[in-house]
Amino acid sequence: MRLLLINPNISESVSSLILAEAQRSASRGTEVEVLTAPFGVAYIETRFEAMIGAYATAQLAAEHHERFDAVVVAAFGDPGLAGLREALPCPVTGLTEAALASACLLGRRFSIVAISQRIRAWYRETAQA
Repeated sequence: MRLLLINPNISESVSSLILAEAQRSASRGTEVEVLTAPFGVAYIETRFEAMIGAYATAQLAAEHHERFDAVVVAAFGDPGLAGLREALPCPVTGLTEAALASACLLGRRFSIVAISQRIRAWYRETAQA
């Protein structure tokens, strides 16, 4: 299994953390590669910044998906997830989608901790969706 994780943020240090955790969590024999957005912001806080991250993610996915069995959007809110599912022939999921689905299986209530007030509306919309 070859997984492509795409960090829609421009932070290489975050991409390194994503790679380390993915390798730690992946099943034996799973190959993981993480790509970082070539443009955008270091931390997505708004819907507009998420659109920029989605575009960067789509560009990387279009260029690299053929070498992988699946693509994972690796940032809160899964920027571009729905569009990538329409465009790519392989499975596509997002960290947020997977985390929220897991949280819903464990109970009726959960919380999301954010470090910015600007992100609250987008987080709320993402969780409701």
